Amino acid sequence: MLDVQPNAGHVALAQLEQHIPSVTIITQNIDGLHQRAGSTRVIELHGTINTVSCSAAEHGSLAWPDSPNLPFCSVCAAPLRPDVVWFGERLDLAKIQAAELASQTCDVFLAIGTSGVVAPAATFPMTARAHRARLIDLNLEDTPLSRHARHRLRGTAAQLLPALLAATWAE
Repeated sequence: MLDVQPNAGHVALAQLEQHIPSVTIITQNIDGLHQRAGSTRVIELHGTINTVSCSAAEHGSLAWPDSPNLPFCSVCAAPLRPDVVWFGERLDLAKIQAAELASQTCDVFLAIGTSGVVAPAATFPMTARAHRARLIDLNLEDTPLSRHARHRLRGTAAQLLPALLAATWAE
């Protein structure tokens, strides 16, 4: 995953932050591509593959060790695991609360490349809409969320976001 580079959509969102410093990205992705593109306010609901933690105790997160071998905790020797939420595990409540607050206080909510059905992420666009934000659905096709959006744009994030940014801040 370290060889994967941010696409034009990731870069456009990072550029959007230059125009609107309060931009907050809520993502279910674990790849860290938003940060690699330059975004600074990213809520990673499912964690990140870029750091590891002790599988036996809370000894804090560390960068991935530079070794091809299975990494072990330097405190208790238990295997280290990626800082991601596995199937059946609970999401971090602080991240859910931060995403909820961002959804409640935004003026515009871009729902990008989401099915709009996986909770709790699927609730955030509707929370934003309930708090009078403009909901814009950017996706390859319609989803259950689409009918609630003020605007519906069809295509990939890499196609749509740079065009949206250029149209909004054309010089």
